[in-house]
Order: sequence, then C-alpha cells, then structure tokens
Amino acid sequence: LSPPNTSTRIKPPRDVVKLKDRLDYILQPSLETLMAERSLTFPFEPFPYQFEGVAFLYPRHSAILADEMGLGKTMQAITAIRLLLRRGELRRILLVCPKPLVTNWQREFALWAPEVPVAVIEGSQETRRWRWQLPDAPVKIANYELLNRDLEFFADFADDIGETGSNKPVFDLVVLDEAQRIKNLRSATNQAARAIRGRRRWVLTGTPVENSADDLVGIFEFLSPGFLSPDLRPRKMGQTVRDYVLRRTKDQVLVDLPPKMFREAELEL
Repeated sequence: LSPPNTSTRIKPPRDVVKLKDRLDYILQPSLETLMAERSLTFPFEPFPYQFEGVAFLYPRHSAILADEMGLGKTMQAITAIRLLLRRGELRRILLVCPKPLVTNWQREFALWAPEVPVAVIEGSQETRRWRWQLPDAPVKIANYELLNRDLEFFADFADDIGETGSNKPVFDLVVLDEAQRIKNLRSATNQAARAIRGRRRWVLTGTPVENSADDLVGIFEFLSPGFLSPDLRPRKMGQTVRDYVLRRTKDQVLVDLPPKMFREAELEL
C-alpha cells in the first residue's frame, strides 16, 4: 500500500463495555497504518469505503456486511480475517458459501491473503473428515450443502482440538456468504448453521431482507440467538440492529469508485 491519505479508526462496538477493551481499540493506530506494514502486501489499495468495511468487521463478534453486490464484500472480509490472524485473535476459521462460489473464495484468498493456507472441504466422506482436521490450514471453506452431512465431524474436530464442552467454540470465526440462505428459521440450512459453535460470527449478504423482516430474524438467530424478537416493529428492529449491520449501495460510494471504462470487443458467432 502507498502511504495512507486517510485515517480510518477501528471503533469499539457498543456491546464492548469494559474500559480496558474499549481503550484497546481506541489506542490502536489507524487501519491504513496497520495495513501499510511492510510485511503486508496487497494487489491494489482498497477504496475508502472498503477500509471502513474492514474497520467495521475487525472488532465485532456479530456482524452483517450487507453492501450491494459488486462493492467487494469478499475482499473486506478476507482483509479483516488476515489482520485478525496476524494479531493472534483467530486460529480456526470456517467460511460457508454456495457451492459455485467456493472457487471464487479460493481465488480471492490467494489474491488478498496469499500467506493464509486454505482447505476446501470436498470429496468423499473420509476425505472430508481428513480435511476438517487439517491443522495447518486455519481457513476451512465448505458449501451449504455439506453442512447437514458433516455436522457429526464437528464433534470429532472438537475432540481433536480439546474443545469438547458444549459451550466451547469449535471455530474462532464462522463466516456465512450469501447468508440469505439461512433466512428461514425452520429450514435445515438455518438449523445446521446455528449448530456450528463459533466465537465470532459474521454474515455477508447483499439482501439481508428479501421478503419481510422475518428474514433478518432468521439471520440473527445465527449471529446472536434470541437477540432479535420477531414481534418487533420494523422501525424498532432497524434501531436494534443498527450497530451490527453495515450496508452501502453503489450510489452512496460512487465518489470512491473509478470512472467507468468502455471497451469494444469483437466476438466470433
């Protein structure tokens, strides 16, 4: 990164109440300074709103990054993960996404965090069991379709790492991409996601509310069970989740984006 022109502060979330913990965030250098360390390389400098997205995710144990499609939610999540890994806050990360997006996540990790080993959970039952337990890959990527089938492996994984208590987290961070997949509280996918024990939980979705406010309730049952009541009025619900949700649209960040490029290309028919 080039020398930072802006200063994005990492602010403590509202639910961080201990003075020591709040000071820990307040006294940190700006995010641009942290990312400008010589040992950290990036393919190009993030846009200002992406710095803000990383600063939003970094301190939070429960978060929804709800940027409009095309604004780089993947890159923001990976960069926050990378910084937390370097700080020693994370050791075991599970990322769940639709099957067609697994390759894209692999490619984005190679681009934005090339030093972070990634293991994709795939293959036969025995192969998957082995991949879940790989100790040298802090990031595991699985698709939603595997969650139900592989829930039993989490118990084995917990035994291997010594986290056998029912309340102990198996993962330091669980990230759900395209999290509208869990909006239905009664769906098998929602129940499987909620069964994963994680100390931090983030979700990425461009459409946190597709049909009704109940969609948001389904997502929050994964993030923080019992936090959001389905009986709340939409306005009150919005106020309640305000500190946990960050959403930007292309219109809002247009000033940060480069100008459109038009290029003609010949296609053979």
